[in-house]
Amino acid sequence: MKILIFATTYVDTPDKQKLLFQWAKLHRTRNPDCDFLLVDSASPLALPPGIDTFRFHDNVGHLSRGGRDGFGRAFCWGLDHATAGKWDYVFHVEGDSLLRTPVETVAFAMKALNQPVASMPVVGAWGDDKQDWIETACIGFSTDWLMLSNFVERYAWEKRTLEPEPERHVASICKTKATIGRGARNDTGLVTLDNIGEWDWITHCSPELCDRFLDVNLAS
Repeated sequence: MKILIFATTYVDTPDKQKLLFQWAKLHRTRNPDCDFLLVDSASPLALPPGIDTFRFHDNVGHLSRGGRDGFGRAFCWGLDHATAGKWDYVFHVEGDSLLRTPVETVAFAMKALNQPVASMPVVGAWGDDKQDWIETACIGFSTDWLMLSNFVERYAWEKRTLEPEPERHVASICKTKATIGRGARNDTGLVTLDNIGEWDWITHCSPELCDRFLDVNLAS
């Protein structure tokens, strides 16, 4: 089975840079038989060496901050690259997040369940009413399904506006999904040093929490 793991990235602080290097170290350890790709929106700081990288010449911003859908542009580029390269499955694990679950086991489960999409549940995000969201920062696809569903064309990042959010927009296309594991956006403080070992995926965490997550999961 041929699998691509890619990150969408924008690295403009030392903490973000350190986290992306941790991303690379963890995936190289947990997913040694997979291929890796960084899709970068003109980061001013250096990215991890030895990983295939596509760099946009500019950063078009973020919908929630008055820009365009920079996430969607990078996300769709990575998915198109996976289908063109004939990978069987592609996983997007955002560059400011850490995943300990070996994605090959997820891909085999997706195949056995006949589920072309898998993602983390949306847990720990600010605000209410996330039941119709899908976690776009940690999500996997069958590339056959991406092509058959015309996913990238239907996402249409160039036409995106602030609402619906990317998480709702992607969920409206995917309909059903398998679950990758137990993860959290740490917007509301769910992830702590005491419970770090309970999570398969984390994002929006402090450098201290990311360091501990890496230590725990490289030791296991």
